[in-house]
Amino acid sequence: MLCANLHGVGFIYNWAINDTFYTKIALPQFQYGFVALAGADLLYLGSRQFIREKSYTLFLLSHIVGLIATAVGMAYHFPVTVPYVVAGVIAYALDRVLRIARTRTTTAYLTPMQHLNNGTTHVHMPYLTRGYRAGQHVRVRVVEGTGIISWIRALAFSRPRPFTIASRPSGSGAELYVKKECGAF
Repeated sequence: MLCANLHGVGFIYNWAINDTFYTKIALPQFQYGFVALAGADLLYLGSRQFIREKSYTLFLLSHIVGLIATAVGMAYHFPVTVPYVVAGVIAYALDRVLRIARTRTTTAYLTPMQHLNNGTTHVHMPYLTRGYRAGQHVRVRVVEGTGIISWIRALAFSRPRPFTIASRPSGSGAELYVKKECGAF
């Protein structure tokens, strides 16, 4: 981020002192450079802890818009960057496909246990009886309701929360005990 901003501000400064700013900014390649810089800055600002904690939706939206703006802006800024943009898009797409291939859905039962640790939630997944071992991580996304609309809303506006499996599978399925320390989950 620092290098991208120094690059952009350096050129703006150079154009300003040489009185060529308006001539240069009229060229499409430099307009796309500003699009790429704005997208990268949006990615950075949307990643701040305050944004992540207060609004996951804003965090996610800033990343989607910022990533697209950065990739398109870089590709049109100078054509030499196209192979790098394509490589990044392929790596990201492959990551998403592999995550989907490894994803399993199951029914879970959430039970509040106020008497345990001043508020703990018991998550029981009775049909998850194999395919994991202690020490692995599982990401849990809660889908409220049934039907395709509930799934779309959950996939678009909620994030999966990571948990560590503490014991090996048993006949009763996987169980998690979640203590809420802070936040909305």
